[in-house]
Formats: sequence, C-alpha cells, structure tokens
Amino acid sequence: MKIAPFSPDWEKRNSRRQPVGIAVVIPPGGKKVMTRNLSQEGCFIPGVDLGPVGATVSIQIDIPGFGIMPLQGKIVHKGREKDGTGTGMEFIHLTPEAIDGLDQFLNIFNP
Repeated sequence: MKIAPFSPDWEKRNSRRQPVGIAVVIPPGGKKVMTRNLSQEGCFIPGVDLGPVGATVSIQIDIPGFGIMPLQGKIVHKGREKDGTGTGMEFIHLTPEAIDGLDQFLNIFNP
C-alpha cells in the first residue's frame, strides 16, 4: 500500500504541529517572516528558501510571553508551497530555556 504524503499515516513527527504564525528573524540581515506551524520539534516557514535539505541554519523565534529565542534547525524539506517555496525545519541543540518556552507556549493549544 502506498501512503500519500500529508496523510495521517505519513506523519512521522513525535509532536503535533500547531497551525500558528510566530515571528521569526533570519540572521544575517534580520529578515522577518512568520511560521505556518510550530511544534516542540520544528516549524514550517512559508515563502523562504533557507538552504539545501540537510543544512543547519540559525534563526531567532519570538515566542509570545518568552521573547526572542535563538534556535538552530536542520532543514528537512523544502518547497511545499504552491509556488514551490517554503522551508521545513527540525530544531536541534535546544537549550533548556528554549524547550521550556516552546512547551509552555504550545500547551496553550492543548488544554
């Protein structure tokens, strides 16, 4: 049986992504964009190309109530927008503060 992308059986994440727009700053240059979704493990940033799959990138994410947190992510997929753009990333090397901030913010959506 072939499993279609984006079907429930295709999902390999350990944590559910919430459909939420959070401000992201992409250094260098400080370009500001918004996430399409966010989880404790990663996010999708529409409309941008942050590099090739497998690359590690640094971003700063503005978590409401916690402020701006620097994060590192590994690009795991690209081009899922209708226009072929967008970057999906998995967070890596999270600090305890980043884990706590993400957990507390995302718990708002899971009462």
